[in-house]
Amino acid sequence: MSKFPADEQFQSPLFKLPPEVRDLIYCRILLNGAKTQHIRVYYRYPAPGCLQRGPCSPIADEEFIKEQISSDTSSEELDSRLTDYARDPYRNGHFNCQQILKDDPRFQEYQLSSAVPLFLTCRKIYREAVPKLYSFRFNYFADALLFLRYARLAELDRIRNVECFMEIEYLADVDLRELCGRLANLTSLQRLHIVMDPGQKEDSNVLPVKWLDMLSLIKRPERYEVHVLGLEADESESYEPASEQRPFVLWRKREPAWIYGQAEILAKGVKAIPDVCKMYSQPVMKDD
Repeated sequence: MSKFPADEQFQSPLFKLPPEVRDLIYCRILLNGAKTQHIRVYYRYPAPGCLQRGPCSPIADEEFIKEQISSDTSSEELDSRLTDYARDPYRNGHFNCQQILKDDPRFQEYQLSSAVPLFLTCRKIYREAVPKLYSFRFNYFADALLFLRYARLAELDRIRNVECFMEIEYLADVDLRELCGRLANLTSLQRLHIVMDPGQKEDSNVLPVKWLDMLSLIKRPERYEVHVLGLEADESESYEPASEQRPFVLWRKREPAWIYGQAEILAKGVKAIPDVCKMYSQPVMKDD
């Protein structure tokens, strides 16, 4: 029991609201209404080791691209930007989240403020609201590794939800082993979602068994999924390790529809994006 237990605060109108409503209020204050947040760890600017938070408020990739690329953009520039977007770790709905993390002045109003004033209000608010702050999405593998490596033990013990994007072609065995070990030690982790991007790597839908065994070391989450991006239809399987390690759901997920129609977008311009997305909304079939 805590040395200083939280007062029930029955006199407060806030605590007469249903818990679900209070959760929405806390998310609005802490995360601008989002359910989770992006974390970046900067190496140089604005300061070495600086951590930046941004709300995770996804929108469709095609909507973002139409806003960012004008109709008079040259074909060379359009080709370059589409290629960059197709390999960006923030694709699949998070391009606008990336703009907030870049300190773009146009998105300044969406940047997250300090949680300290809310937490200092009273112990009961702190107890109810603090879990909302410990839900993270890492769009770079290095950010997840550095954060988990240097965060204080008391902070690590509060982490509830983690999403992590990994680029397979740059992934080293030793780094994945360390990340899995650190994720396995998060005592309060309830949900873990890992997305693995094969990039230009051959056999993109096949993960090495040694990687799957590393991922199965993470036993605590109640919900645990690993997604591998690819061109084929969505399908899932349960990976059952040979030892008594944790099985998990392994998904093979399709990329966003617009990625398959880059040639059409390049030929017809950004105005063709809605038709291209409709055209490529169905899975790409394997050749017989």
